[in-house]
Amino acid sequence: MSMTASNPTVSTMSNTNTYKFADLRKRQAIFVDGLINAGYSGTSTTRRAVVATAASLGYPDSFPWPSWLTADLARRTARGVFYLPELGERVTERAALGTLPKGYTLDPANAGCMIASPSAPAGA
Repeated sequence: MSMTASNPTVSTMSNTNTYKFADLRKRQAIFVDGLINAGYSGTSTTRRAVVATAASLGYPDSFPWPSWLTADLARRTARGVFYLPELGERVTERAALGTLPKGYTLDPANAGCMIASPSAPAGA
């Protein structure tokens, strides 16, 4: 498996996948935005984050389980950990648009990651 910041690619024995946020379907994009709104960022996510985000979006009643993520063996990096470079890509995009969740800012040291915004100075 090879992954680089400039070319998020996962290689398996038979295929190579390049993941881009723009290639996601509408509900997949909604799910990635849901992860961000819940405070998740980076290039991977956990099963716990997937379960919590799916529930917050209405699973099982009005939102489907994100099997596009959890059932894709090429996205599994470890037990309960999924490779999701679209998440970091979208964090960076939303930071440029100024639409990160309240209380978060882009981490300048880690591309695609959010950090808690510094508190406003007293009396501001």
